[in-house]
Amino acid sequence: MKAITMTIQGEFYDSYIYAGLLYLWTLDGEIVTINWNKLIKSVSESQPDELQFATHCAFNKGSYLYQNEWMLFRKDIEMVGRLHDRFTTLASTPIEFDSFYNDMSKFIQSRANNSFLFPHADILLFHDNIFVGNNKGIESVKRTSINRNLKHDNNKKISDIPVFSLSANNYLIAMASGEDGMYEYNIQDTENKDVIQRSENECFFVRWIYTSIFGSSHEKGYIADFAPDNDAKQLAQSISTRTEISESQETLLVTLPKLERISTTHQDHLETPNSTPKKRKAPRKFKNFIYSANLFENSDEQDRYVWGSHDKICLINKDNIYVIKYNPNLSNRYKPMGRINITKSGLNIHELGDIVSCDSSYFGYIIEFDEGLVIINGNEEFMVLNGEPVNWRVFPDSRDYLNQMHVIYDDCIKILSFYDDYFINQNAKIAGLSKQV
Repeated sequence: MKAITMTIQGEFYDSYIYAGLLYLWTLDGEIVTINWNKLIKSVSESQPDELQFATHCAFNKGSYLYQNEWMLFRKDIEMVGRLHDRFTTLASTPIEFDSFYNDMSKFIQSRANNSFLFPHADILLFHDNIFVGNNKGIESVKRTSINRNLKHDNNKKISDIPVFSLSANNYLIAMASGEDGMYEYNIQDTENKDVIQRSENECFFVRWIYTSIFGSSHEKGYIADFAPDNDAKQLAQSISTRTEISESQETLLVTLPKLERISTTHQDHLETPNSTPKKRKAPRKFKNFIYSANLFENSDEQDRYVWGSHDKICLINKDNIYVIKYNPNLSNRYKPMGRINITKSGLNIHELGDIVSCDSSYFGYIIEFDEGLVIINGNEEFMVLNGEPVNWRVFPDSRDYLNQMHVIYDDCIKILSFYDDYFINQNAKIAGLSKQV
């Protein structure tokens, strides 16, 4: 298993890539904005002609080879083999920038003082806003104030509730608030600007699974299960003004663009800057909580971690990852897919210490241990990144960067681009989210 790797030397705390720009939080108290499109154009032009297409897909158009027009191409085994070889050639020669401010000077678009909460627990760029959360709350600011070197001292404080993890779906932000539970914030609800508590159960990590939210906490996990509320939908469509619905009914009317529904694929809704969509009301109704103990037969084992994202729910213990495929549109919503034996890799994974956290992307699963990271791709091949990271993140909700993983160490950031998933049967694979084409 290989990845195309770009290394940028420097002292960073976090990163986020969004709409052609790379945002880097530095330990010097700045947010540096890199013109990512310009940087990748320069990197691509430095490559031989036969590698420029692969470079472009690897770093700037991560979803390109998933699209329907490539279905016939994938049937040509010879051509697919040649393209895979191009990616492998790129992976054999790392791309390196030894001095951040010197090597990156012509790509730096802006440098702004960081007036956000710091150090933060998580960040999210969503509908042209930057959201930052830590144990003192969550705040936001328009992205343009960062891009133009403007002062952003007018950060909007959304809530004082502690935030350890953020996840977005359409116009909703799910928030993991530790011992305070799980919360949700609707960025378009001008009538009710407060966050809504969705669960009192402990929650330190959140991800969306279709219209529901999966919360993780140490050895436990649970789903705050939502479904379309057809009665409320008909009510919302039959009147021209907002109708108040009793909180006891646990119904939320979500503001969405016309002819759009709450995202079930999680794509294309994050990188839509400067959009002013027409609005309509789309309802979803809370049903109940579904706990991981009711999903996994082996959920009573110790030393485990449970998480869910998009269409996969996973439980990892000392030997295996058990995977359930989730589809709320089927009568059997939870389909066991099998397990991945993490001991068969031949790697001494357990020498990396205890499990810290896990996440999912299309290229595979990412497991953070005390002393390193393990990536398992759709072919169930393993990659180990030794050393404790400062921060890391993946971008499965992105349109263009869903194949990337950013890993920050004390002296650099490594941007890894994974390519094997382009050539894998999406419906059959156990490791990684399934890309619907």
